Amino acid sequence: SRMAWLQQFTSDLRRHPELLQASDSEFVRSLVAGNFTLPDAQTLLEQLDTIDNAACGWTSFMSKVSVDIFKGFPDEESIVNYTLNQAYHDNVTVFASVIFQTNKDGSLPPHVLYKIRQNSSFTEKTNEIRRAYWRP
Repeated sequence: SRMAWLQQFTSDLRRHPELLQASDSEFVRSLVAGNFTLPDAQTLLEQLDTIDNAACGWTSFMSKVSVDIFKGFPDEESIVNYTLNQAYHDNVTVFASVIFQTNKDGSLPPHVLYKIRQNSSFTEKTNEIRRAYWRP
């Protein structure tokens, strides 16, 4: 059971405190010192169930979210070509691109220069932004 495992784990840590020397948390110090008491089984199981439910909910939510949002290109022309001609067919919306100016061997120079190109459909025009701010 979960309780038995946690009690065994606590016991093992008390017998071998050297395992925890890298930690400086208050919880670990009190556990090793013997000042730690386990909550009653019902409370502990409720807390574990809450954590389990939260983790399962997060996993379920994130399974529907794609975080594969970056795509590399060899040069600026390739990015523009993809955005104008292929992205729509791939069902991809390109919000912006970052173009790094590299050395001839492809490495980044000590002082990195870059351009940010934004999709005009998702970027406010400068005159629209200026109206939102007060100026004398």
